[in-house]
Amino acid sequence: MPKISTINITRFTAALCAFFAAGTVGGRAVYAAEDGPGFPQLDTSTYASQVFWLFVSFVTMYFIMSRIALPRIAHVMELREAQKRSDLTEAERLNAEAEEALDEYKQLMAKVQDDTREILGKAGQEISEMQAKRHAELQAEMQEKLVKTEKSVQKAIDEALDGLTIYATELTQQASGKLGGVKPANDETAKAVKSLWKKTKTA
Repeated sequence: MPKISTINITRFTAALCAFFAAGTVGGRAVYAAEDGPGFPQLDTSTYASQVFWLFVSFVTMYFIMSRIALPRIAHVMELREAQKRSDLTEAERLNAEAEEALDEYKQLMAKVQDDTREILGKAGQEISEMQAKRHAELQAEMQEKLVKTEKSVQKAIDEALDGLTIYATELTQQASGKLGGVKPANDETAKAVKSLWKKTKTA
């Protein structure tokens, strides 16, 4: 809103004073018309009085408007303009702060997302490493158990073979003695039984 200048105040005051002065003169003319016939405006004897009161009314109204009313109006309008500028400045400041806060929020969210992805990546890598380590440990344990089982089975087989060898040796000696009348030695019979058992196993 533009600032009220002194020229504008003067023009407005002059127009307002002229309006009130015209009303004053018109009122006196009406009263004069009621007292006598004719047009009071054409009565030259009242010109001086009309001009005098017009001047007094104009000066009075000009003084009142220029010294009291219009300065107050101008002051109020200046206060409103200053308040408007202050509100606009405050709104711009708050808008700038809001945009700055929004930028900080976006940066913080981006950082949180990056940190989250990094944490998840590390956690996934650690889990994979733990799984691989555990898998290797389980394989080692299973291999160890398998070796132990194979040894136990082999031991049981060997023990069973020893028992079978002894039993087969005894049967062979008994059969040879009964059939041929000659009983072979235990060592020879045992070797023959073991050799036959190995051939049977490989076949």
